[in-house]
Amino acid sequence: MKFCPKCGSWLHPNSIICPKCGAEVDGKARLDFLKSLIFLEKEEEKRKILKDRVSAEVVDVSEDAVTLECSPPKFEEGDVLGYVTPMGIKPLGVVISGGRIVTVSLRKPIEVEDGQKLELCEAEILVGYDLQLELIENTDISILMN
Repeated sequence: MKFCPKCGSWLHPNSIICPKCGAEVDGKARLDFLKSLIFLEKEEEKRKILKDRVSAEVVDVSEDAVTLECSPPKFEEGDVLGYVTPMGIKPLGVVISGGRIVTVSLRKPIEVEDGQKLELCEAEILVGYDLQLELIENTDISILMN
């Protein structure tokens, strides 16, 4: 049996919040639950995003930008892009010039060559999920228990 440390009420198995007083019983369990929920939401978004990807060919690449020819034109200035790899969707950067010929300010240098084909997709929502997961990973559990 498990009891609330604040009010002493009996708790159901796997409870993270006391139903009587609302005290948080297990902050780590709550964070683990949130982490798994966010991860599942991210995976669902990936499936949606992959249905709407666009083929592109690398026209020019430098250390901080890449120019791509997209077919069909889809991306506009300010869009956050990713590219599809066998390991999933990797962040690429932010569109600084949109249309059929797209210039992307790179998040970090990538290993691509002129003429290489890429599959592009909008990735802004995935960046948001990654930030949430990172915040959970870096949360000091002792703060939640006070």
